[in-house]
Amino acid sequence: MTRGPRAVWLRLCSVRSYARRTAMRLGASLSLCVLCLCGYLHGQPTTISGKVLDPDGKPVDGANVHLLAFQKGMRDPIVKRTVTATDGCFAFPVLDLVPAGMLVALKQGYGINLERAGVTADKTSDIQITLTGPGEVTGEVRDRANKPVENVKARVGLIHKVHLGSDGISWMVPEQFDILSATTGADGKFRIGSLPEGAEVCVTTRHPGYGDCRRLAKAGGAETKWILVPAARIAGRVVFEQTGQPAAGVTIHGYQDAPRAISPFEAIRVVATTDEKGFFVLQNLPPGSYTVSIPSEHCGDPEWVAVHRRVESLAEGNEVKCRNLVLTRGGIVSGKVTDRETGQPIETVHVAASPSDFTGSFVAPATHTQPDGAYKLRLPPGKWRVQPTGRGDYVTPQAPEDSRLVNLAAGTTTEGVDFTLVTKRDDRRMGR
Repeated sequence: MTRGPRAVWLRLCSVRSYARRTAMRLGASLSLCVLCLCGYLHGQPTTISGKVLDPDGKPVDGANVHLLAFQKGMRDPIVKRTVTATDGCFAFPVLDLVPAGMLVALKQGYGINLERAGVTADKTSDIQITLTGPGEVTGEVRDRANKPVENVKARVGLIHKVHLGSDGISWMVPEQFDILSATTGADGKFRIGSLPEGAEVCVTTRHPGYGDCRRLAKAGGAETKWILVPAARIAGRVVFEQTGQPAAGVTIHGYQDAPRAISPFEAIRVVATTDEKGFFVLQNLPPGSYTVSIPSEHCGDPEWVAVHRRVESLAEGNEVKCRNLVLTRGGIVSGKVTDRETGQPIETVHVAASPSDFTGSFVAPATHTQPDGAYKLRLPPGKWRVQPTGRGDYVTPQAPEDSRLVNLAAGTTTEGVDFTLVTKRDDRRMGR
């Protein structure tokens, strides 16, 4: 999710949150190690191997190891699995994979931990993931009448800026991992364990008839209090430019503007899919203002894009209709990303764009660079601010001058929108 042109980098944390439907039945005693990959299938055979350790450095045996790899154009991940041996080691072949991702290890009674992995990070073997001390988040959910609400699902969707593995990062937890969730009882209370001790996490509650609620909480901190309000809805339709024909099977995102009193991480995001007549309904919305958009990789045909729509001041319990989202060919922005010191091209860099005058929240249109460092991004006509988000071994640009402003006309291509990135090693050497 982005919040205006200054925060395009937030999209990197998502780890493709569109992949929601792969079934993973994780029992309460399940230990887990997940490799989440932000790349695409590419034709680069390798082997991913490593070891899971406890906080004392002892191996963890019998841990389930899951590999998640996303292929371009697919909403669900390709999943592989193995089990650690008595020495805590795991290994499995990975075929046709661009591995720019991370390893995530979890075992009941400990807190999860992460470590980067992959060819681009020069880490495909001897990867050690050390579990942390345990932490938990507790909460109590009530309605407007101050009555406890039963059967509310609470799940951790983000572990925010916690120092896991070698770096401090934010991890958007895929929805498949229900082991980081809980359901309220008759007293309206829930408890989510297996979190890193002291970590700041983002918890979302969901119940039919109520608007989703998202709060930041600290693992091991005080019990959080939740008040649910009646759900609102946004209805709309997606059609093709010129013909006006309906577009079926298109994924729609609705993003709530973060009120000033809360963090952008606490703003609500909901997803819907158009039916055969192009209609969609975004449900379980709390009151607020929203941006309705189609992520660039979810227009069905990658040659189509659409201008986002705004819905202002949605009241609790109401349903409003937004203007049609119109699929258009738009224009193309292209360029190259290189290493600032060596001039060599950089592969698998995330490049995204935000409307130059936009201050709401939505999924920025984005793409990845090819082996030669080149990228091509299709956008609706208008003024866009284009910016790379770096990579695991490169610094993510933050300053406004690190982005490029492009005025794109329909049916045109703007070339030469190039960027250079600094490695983290060079950044430290320069004292940043």
